[in-house]
Formats: sequence, C-alpha cells, structure tokens
Amino acid sequence: MKGQPVVYVGADATQRLVFEFTAVTEHAPQWRVDFRIDAEGVIGHATFEDRNGSWVLVERSVAER
Repeated sequence: MKGQPVVYVGADATQRLVFEFTAVTEHAPQWRVDFRIDAEGVIGHATFEDRNGSWVLVERSVAER
C-alpha cells in the first residue's frame, strides 16, 4: 500500500488547524522533528532513531505556549 505525496502549505487565516513542521534536523542515526499547532497554542518535538531499518521514537516533548 502506498501513501499519498506530502503537500506543503503555509499557515494562513483561512485554515483553522495547521500542524506545521518548523524544523527537521539530522544527527545520525537520529532525526528530530520540531512542530507547532498555532490554533491550539501547542509546540513540540519528536526524535526518531533508525535501529536496524526501523524508526523508533526515542524522545518527545509537547507543551502549551
């Protein structure tokens, strides 16, 4: 089963809820994804690690602004 291509959009006033990736950084074998949801006042990040071909969530943080 194949997924759909990612469509990148910017947040604007017509969108009620946008899950925005603010940064993606690599520190092999880990990748960190920073995100925010302005409508909910939420910011956070998640760090994933490649372990023998499988991605594992190794750290996460979510907070209200």
